[in-house]
Amino acid sequence: MLWTFSLSVQGESHKKKEFENPGRLFPCQDNSDDDVYKKTQDFPAAVVSVADGHGSPAYFRSRTGSKRAIVLGNYALKMLSEEVIKHYLSDKNVVKEEFLKMCMKGLTNAWKVGIEKDLQRNPITEEEIEYLKKEDIHALQKYLNAIEEHNYEELLPIYGTTLCSAMVIPKIGFFAMQLGDGNISVKYKDEPFITAVADDKNCFLNQTTSLCDKDSQNEIRFFASQKIPEAVFCCTDGFENSFKDEEQLMGVYNKVYELFKSYEGDEVTKKNLALEELRDWLPKLSKKGSGDDISLAGIML
Repeated sequence: MLWTFSLSVQGESHKKKEFENPGRLFPCQDNSDDDVYKKTQDFPAAVVSVADGHGSPAYFRSRTGSKRAIVLGNYALKMLSEEVIKHYLSDKNVVKEEFLKMCMKGLTNAWKVGIEKDLQRNPITEEEIEYLKKEDIHALQKYLNAIEEHNYEELLPIYGTTLCSAMVIPKIGFFAMQLGDGNISVKYKDEPFITAVADDKNCFLNQTTSLCDKDSQNEIRFFASQKIPEAVFCCTDGFENSFKDEEQLMGVYNKVYELFKSYEGDEVTKKNLALEELRDWLPKLSKKGSGDDISLAGIML
């Protein structure tokens, strides 16, 4: 059975800020989504995406940015699946990073166009200006100058976000793309989880590459393989940073994978019981671990 899941929870640090600032909300800046796309019955495509809005005051609409990112990420992979299936029947070598990269060429530009439209429909409000006056006066001045000059590109950071997306087409292959921090890992039959998409050397401490970067299209990392996995997991850095190292992260991925197989009953029942346990556990993990918002999504075969 091919199925997917996705979960996002508010970080413990955001809950603490709400307690310290009565009346102010610090909602989860993460978003996640999953789907099984059945354009053809012979080749369904399982897709998942997670995105981490940057969250600091200068990125005060990053929740909207991350929401658009996961919608766009999953849509782009669904359209990719149609191209892969069409070409696969005559060219088995279509499962490669070069083909994935070619098909994703307009991804970041599509995100930016959508963000510019959102800015035009929803100009920066007086409330947001007052907020930045207190939190980041330098960012405010930069944005006010950009508004005066009608320079929407300089306003994109308001929506800044990362993106991790993955797709499995059974019998054909596994595809993944990532911009910014977070993690995409894969488990093949009789093998442990391993990281699929290499880390970005430009991501360190609290710095990350982002969809809002001017050169974001060239910052996406890709992975493709004809080897069919048993499971694929994507997470934002709030999940990843809750563990001391990669070895521990892979071990937890395996525990999550085993959790979904541990319940009795039909596949839907087992999935729902496992998701209920995960929903209860993830906020506790944030409190014990990173304190950040957490998103976790997966594909299982």
